[in-house]
Amino acid sequence: MGGYELLNKYRLNNILAAATSITILFALSTVTYIQLKYWQDSKSLYKHALEVAPVNPVILNNMGNALAKEGKLLEAVSHYKEALLLRPDYAMAHSNLATAFYKLGRIDDSIRYYSEALRYRPNFYKVHNNFGSVLFELGKDKDAMFHFFEALRINPDYSEAHYNLGLLLFRQGRIEQAVSHYARAVSLNPYYAEAHNNLGLAYYKLGRTGYAVKHYNEALRLDPNMAEAHVNLGVMLFYAGDYNKALSHLRRAAEIKPEDDNVREKIKTVLEEKENIQKEEKGMLEKIAGKPGDFTLYVDLGDLYVKYKRFDSAEGHYKRAVMISPDNHEGIMKLAKIYAMKGDFSKALSEAERAIRLKPGYAYGYYFIASVYSLLDDKERSLEWLKKAVANGFNNWDFIRSDKNLYNIRNTSYYVDLAAKK
Repeated sequence: MGGYELLNKYRLNNILAAATSITILFALSTVTYIQLKYWQDSKSLYKHALEVAPVNPVILNNMGNALAKEGKLLEAVSHYKEALLLRPDYAMAHSNLATAFYKLGRIDDSIRYYSEALRYRPNFYKVHNNFGSVLFELGKDKDAMFHFFEALRINPDYSEAHYNLGLLLFRQGRIEQAVSHYARAVSLNPYYAEAHNNLGLAYYKLGRTGYAVKHYNEALRLDPNMAEAHVNLGVMLFYAGDYNKALSHLRRAAEIKPEDDNVREKIKTVLEEKENIQKEEKGMLEKIAGKPGDFTLYVDLGDLYVKYKRFDSAEGHYKRAVMISPDNHEGIMKLAKIYAMKGDFSKALSEAERAIRLKPGYAYGYYFIASVYSLLDDKERSLEWLKKAVANGFNNWDFIRSDKNLYNIRNTSYYVDLAAKK
């Protein structure tokens, strides 16, 4: 689940690291009649309790949890099963048995016992979360989403379910919605380092680099040894042109995970890319110095910065190009795309509409606006502009089928008909 995306040899290509470990926990029950102060650890406690009351399903369940905590999963399974022989409707034991089977890699058994736990206790929100997490790992997004939403319907303040739902939405490309749930997770649990890292990653995907840095730093404050956050922050600093700090974080990630060849490869690539970017940048700046009134050179330099995700620098050069040539609709459209990448959808729409006014019938402009409205979950306007795009000649059906920006309108009849086109 939580690996690193690969680097290609000559370009840093979305090297983001997600702390995507799903949250699956054993459910605990309490034994109120035993005086805990006489016991040094839970295992001793439950062993003694079983000597006193060997047919108590609650104690058997809790002894199973103590064994599971020590990694003795097969012994834990035995205790959970004994608890269920005594009390077949014991939802907590069903849930813990399912979790133990999951950790043993027996996924079918895990699914079976989570289902049983919910049959006996339908509002067991932690089981909904655990069950959803297993289904998420199996790629069954629709079923996983149902259980995450059920967990949150029952307990809207359950941070783990918000986090897991964020993972699922992020995987589907629904980044804005993922941000909403990650943000809720860290609001409920400010010490949730993994959620801070993934919230930073989601903000980065949206081009909101300031917010991304804030949450990467918070993840590292809470967990200085989170290699994923070091990688993510290193990548961001690289794209911002701060190569030394970028290398510092990547090298720290390599110290934390010395067995991870991907991190070492990233360090090698950053060193190579540093030289390549500076060389390309220098060449373009020399051309601009020679022809400061050539707007195409500013567009080219903006494109270079987009290539390396330096969006603020790209924005500045696209603006300069548009100042020199105010009627250039393609330059204005590039500026609109930058605003969209940075999450400033209002400005993105404004610039795209300006490009269309300069070139009526600009099919891509209509399509771009449809995509932005889809991201904003305004289905009606998204469909309206998509119809305009098609009417003006936009017919890249493969792109329409694969464009994650249109996710929110994929269930509409108009989109389904378009996607069916060859």
